[in-house]
Amino acid sequence: MDATGNARERTIRLENREGQWQQARNAPGLKGGAPEPHRFPQLSADEVDNELANLDDRPHSGSSVDVAPQGRRADPAGTALVDWAHAEQARGLPLSHAEQQIHDSLYAPVRRQPAAPLPGSSRARPPARFAPALPEHIDLLKDLPEELNRAYRSNVKRFLMHLEEQGQSWSQLVAAGSGAGARLAALEQAVNEGIRHHGLPTSTRAAINQAFGFRLQGDIQRAPDLQEHKNLLKDLPEGLDAVYRSNVKWFMVHLEEQGQSWSQLVPADSGAGARPAALEQAVNEGIRHRGWPTSTRAALNQAFGFKLQGDIKKVRLAPDLQEHKDLLKNLPKELDQAYRSNVNRFLVHLEEQGQSWSQLAPADSGAGARPAALEQAVNEGIRHHGLQTSTRAAINHAFGLKLQGDIKKVRLAPDLQEHKDLLKDLPGELDSVYRSNVNRFLVHLEEQGQSWSQLVPAGTDAGARPAALEQAINEGIRHHGLQTSTRAAINRAFGFKLQNKAEKQE
Repeated sequence: MDATGNARERTIRLENREGQWQQARNAPGLKGGAPEPHRFPQLSADEVDNELANLDDRPHSGSSVDVAPQGRRADPAGTALVDWAHAEQARGLPLSHAEQQIHDSLYAPVRRQPAAPLPGSSRARPPARFAPALPEHIDLLKDLPEELNRAYRSNVKRFLMHLEEQGQSWSQLVAAGSGAGARLAALEQAVNEGIRHHGLPTSTRAAINQAFGFRLQGDIQRAPDLQEHKNLLKDLPEGLDAVYRSNVKWFMVHLEEQGQSWSQLVPADSGAGARPAALEQAVNEGIRHRGWPTSTRAALNQAFGFKLQGDIKKVRLAPDLQEHKDLLKNLPKELDQAYRSNVNRFLVHLEEQGQSWSQLAPADSGAGARPAALEQAVNEGIRHHGLQTSTRAAINHAFGLKLQGDIKKVRLAPDLQEHKDLLKDLPGELDSVYRSNVNRFLVHLEEQGQSWSQLVPAGTDAGARPAALEQAINEGIRHHGLQTSTRAAINRAFGFKLQNKAEKQE
């Protein structure tokens, strides 16, 4: 019985030691017997280990009972290795340790951990998975001050790995000859963005300062820098309570972090009772997406006498723009209630995005028209903003338009000629599942406004690990629904060595 509770046939090899029969300890594999040194003649230790590491991204093989519940198809490369191993076994030869690992990795009922590393391979050494790969980063870690404490050492190492995940390097951010006391703008920005947006520990900045003697500073402002914002704070009503006063101050600071200012959002003649649309939108987006206190809106209303409103209620109410109200009023009477609600929700969505119907649909758009900007807004709203899939049909019915969905693009070949050429030149022996993964990735690039040639420098040979391509694949898998086998498919198709380092650390 194995660790998962499944019965497996296994022959135990015995040997006589000092008159007693004992189980042989040098007999790995399904059928006992020590591995021979010439086994696995096709692959080096590192190549075998790459196959094992890639199993993290590949489907499982085996009987229908043993296949992982995701319903993915068998991995052709791993299956071929196991088939070869079984052929050797049928001739009376035992499975080697590497073959046993591959077998267990592919046939485990639910494989939660990657296969153990092959002794002597790169993955067996911790730096291959838990340390940066660039030589300059490895040298930096090696030369850290001996007295640097363990936590700070770990922070520096994690930051260097983060740079590689972002396609950057230390030498790009730190000019040669930068000594103690320096405050390097590009490095400071990378550290602060890593802390704010990529989950780096807040102690990363202190760790780098301690390790290299720099003077990097955080970008959390204590008060606004712009004179107009300082003047606004100075002129706040004396009766405004301390919490609201703090809310207003932080709102000003956040505006500056976003490259905005009060005068850009609030017309000069905005008096008590006003409801400046751009200001309201900035406040609502800050509360929704940037973690501002929900009391920010009330604080601004109290401080300046405005009537800013939250946008949570807008989901259930009619739009505010008069042109949108007129559109709703003039909808065909026979339009059913569900479609009427879809149109209403779409118009509210446009206002939330700072858009309007007249910006997207030309005035002469009659029955049968297909306004491109409107179609794009509808499709993006369905894909990314939670609009009902029936929104497109509702608008077509209501206005006699012929808007089309872009869902089919996901299943079709890419449009760019360079991508079509790549697909045409894929190896003939590439498995159809992997071929589909490559096709889907190229379509994804086009959806993101990117191309293969932007990510893969010309002349990139087999064995390369293009950083921008690796990042695009990892982000596609994590955030855009690409198959987890995409990385393995591209490695197989183009001979690359793309890795999944970021996910393995989580």
